[in-house]
Amino acid sequence: MADADLAPAEAAALLAERDDLTAGEPVQFSLDGREGVRLDLHAAEQNTPIFGGAEGDFGLEPSVDVRLGFVPVDEGLLVVFVAAPADELDAAWGEAQPVLESVDL
Repeated sequence: MADADLAPAEAAALLAERDDLTAGEPVQFSLDGREGVRLDLHAAEQNTPIFGGAEGDFGLEPSVDVRLGFVPVDEGLLVVFVAAPADELDAAWGEAQPVLESVDL
């Protein structure tokens, strides 16, 4: 869970505004009745950090795209992360749906 004082749309916008990432348009996303947004990200360079902290960075590479969903929970955000080769991202998102539908927040 992300520990930030951001709304889901604000978190998505921070990533979408970065020059080192290509972002799709944010769209509505719902998880266990909580409303948020999701967006797709692509990086042109190897190991482009998308998350990080004192323990290190998580980097994205050109061969894998990611679909992120953000929903509010308690005092932060829950981030849903699905990664796959760009031409397989929609299929991977579809495969993740049974898991997402089973989430009980």
